[in-house]
Amino acid sequence: MRLLASDHYFRTRPFAEHDKECSRVGTSLWEVSQHEQLRLRVAERGGNYTETTTRYLCRECGVACLVRTDSRPDETTLTTTAAMGYGSPPVRQHGVWLHPGPLPAYRPGDGPDLYYLTEHQDAPRTPAAVLGLVCHHRTQRGALRWSAGVGLTSDTYSVRRNAGDTTFPSRGAAVRWVVAEAAADRALAVKAAEAFR
Repeated sequence: MRLLASDHYFRTRPFAEHDKECSRVGTSLWEVSQHEQLRLRVAERGGNYTETTTRYLCRECGVACLVRTDSRPDETTLTTTAAMGYGSPPVRQHGVWLHPGPLPAYRPGDGPDLYYLTEHQDAPRTPAAVLGLVCHHRTQRGALRWSAGVGLTSDTYSVRRNAGDTTFPSRGAAVRWVVAEAAADRALAVKAAEAFR
C-alpha cells in the first residue's frame, strides 16, 4: 500500500469532524487503537478471516468512530512518517518551507524523492498553497541531480512551468530557482493588476 505524496497532501479527507467547541477542531488529532478478532466463515467463502476494528476518539469532545475491515494481517502496512513523507516536519530553506514526499523504495538513503514548497509551515491542503516542487533523480553515472517546477496546477505533479532541461546540483539550488520564479510571477501579477486600475 504505497500512496503518492499528492495522495497524502491533497487527496485525503478528514477522517471525522471534532465537535465545533473542541480545541482540536480542524485537525486530524485522534486517539487511535485497534482490536482484532478471528471470525469464522464457511470454507466455500474463503475460510476464516480477521475482522479488525479501528477506534478513533477524542476524549475532549467525545466524538468517536469505529471502522471495521475484513482483512488478512499481511494487508496492514506499518510505516513511519519519514518513509511516507507526510507527517514529517517541514524544512525551512531560502525563506520557504519544504514539505517532504515519500522516501523512494529503491534508494531511501537519498532522502525524500520530492518536496512541495510553501510560504507557510503548515502542510499544504490544496495545490494552490504550493509555490512549486523540487525532486531528485540519479544520472546514468550515479550523480544526484534536482529538477524544479513552479505553480502546481493539479493535485499530481503537474506544474505551470518547469526548469526544462536544466537540472540543479543541489536541493538548495533547485529551491532558489523556484523562489525566484515564484517572485517573478508575483511581480507580473501585481503589474497586471495595476494596469487594469
